[in-house]
Amino acid sequence: MMKFKNILSESYGLENEYKVKLPYIRVFNILSKNNIKGDDIKGAFNFIKNNIGVPNHENSIIVTLYNKNYRPDGEYNNIKDDQWVIPSDMEKDEWERALGEYFDVSPFMFEQLTSKNKYYKPLIDLYQGNTNRPTKLISNVQIFRYETIVKEAENEIRYRIDDEGWEYFSSSFLEKYIDINMDTAEYNAEQMVEEEWNNYLNKKSELKLSTKEAMIEDLGLVDEYYDWKEQIDEYRNDIKELKKEKQTLEHKSDKVYREMSNISLNIETLSDTVDYGDDEEEYYSMYDSDINDLTNKLNRYESIYEEINSEIDYIDTQLNELTAKYDDIYLDFEVYDDDNKFKSLYKERRMEKILEDIEDDPLEYIWDSGLTIDAAIEEDLIYLDEVRAISDAVKSDGPAYFLNLNDEYTDEFGYQDDYYFIIINLE
Repeated sequence: MMKFKNILSESYGLENEYKVKLPYIRVFNILSKNNIKGDDIKGAFNFIKNNIGVPNHENSIIVTLYNKNYRPDGEYNNIKDDQWVIPSDMEKDEWERALGEYFDVSPFMFEQLTSKNKYYKPLIDLYQGNTNRPTKLISNVQIFRYETIVKEAENEIRYRIDDEGWEYFSSSFLEKYIDINMDTAEYNAEQMVEEEWNNYLNKKSELKLSTKEAMIEDLGLVDEYYDWKEQIDEYRNDIKELKKEKQTLEHKSDKVYREMSNISLNIETLSDTVDYGDDEEEYYSMYDSDINDLTNKLNRYESIYEEINSEIDYIDTQLNELTAKYDDIYLDFEVYDDDNKFKSLYKERRMEKILEDIEDDPLEYIWDSGLTIDAAIEEDLIYLDEVRAISDAVKSDGPAYFLNLNDEYTDEFGYQDDYYFIIINLE
């Protein structure tokens, strides 16, 4: 290696890889003198590597040129520029060119073993290894378009799903690909709510207040309910008190009215007696004082009667105002108070909550239904985006995982406008 260490120093950095340069001609002469023939790709490569120390890529270029221009007589010094055979990567197929890119050597360093499965054998010693595995010599490589291997992995997944069902994947992975069949969910939710309602009734025709309030709490409407109830109870109590007060006043009014009637009758009786008396002057003066007293009394009772009825009128005004306000508030509270309307509210709100829970946690919906994911699909409870789930699984874990290639050396790489997948088989 020391003898030839500077032989290629002037060739670095040149663009045309397959151009024969003077340093390359010197290498050709050395290879010929050491009896290395042009078709001995591995021998030439190893000689240059061990004695000259050229990087693998340029080494493979030199070996390719040597192979194409090999002369048994070993005369390379007097060949004219236009007499050199200049190879092109396009002489090799797409797969060899891609492998050359991946291993950073000339595509002429590979030969095809079988065309069907894209097996290629390196003509030089290439090694594969990492920190977890010892470096080993590569026996052959298999190369595919990446989209082809992805399709194979996706098909393998489909075979496994056909065999094992969707339980092949973890439910947590599948959850984001599940959509609820809302028609079925709404029907199921309606049945659940009807069953809940019947359970609350407990075979009774009407709800107990405590039962209804427990249901209201389940709906999460307890604050609203008690707010309306407090106002309703307050108005009801106020109306009740006013009605009692009015009833008392009406009773007083009736009593005063009866007394007024009696006084009026007495006055009328005394007045009639005066009209028929034998001694008009004497008799009239005898009852005149009584009539005046009764008249004054009647006036006092009439005044009391008017005051009482004025109070009754005022209470009626208050009652009308309170009743109107009560009626307005009761329109909102009636949905809790009326059993039929409350049933409609309960079913509506419970269905909303159940459907919300179903959408938030479709897996729980499936388990609560006593079904597996496959059975839920069959029963039209859910839809599962198979295409997206399988595609994302391959993207997440890689095609090698699903093709049982985890014990192999595999890799993915881009070359020009395409993407490739290779399987590296070691000796």
